[in-house]
Amino acid sequence: MALLPAVACSARQSAADPAPPGMSDSLDCRVQARRQARAQYPAPRAQGGLQRPLPSPDEQDRSAAENRYFDECMRQKGSRDSGS
Repeated sequence: MALLPAVACSARQSAADPAPPGMSDSLDCRVQARRQARAQYPAPRAQGGLQRPLPSPDEQDRSAAENRYFDECMRQKGSRDSGS
């Protein structure tokens, strides 16, 4: 019997609030954020015989930009928590 008021209360809250972003929204924001960050901070090209370029300071900037773009996208989709 004690569960009924809690269920009714949560049902009222969800009816008043829009649905939070789901997994597909999160994936969409991650893809968009990665694309925007790579456009802003392009990856350096490999030089010589290296298979992978050495880490550069831009990689940290690109990572921070990707997180900012992701947080912004999730807020636009209705998330209340930035996740960072």
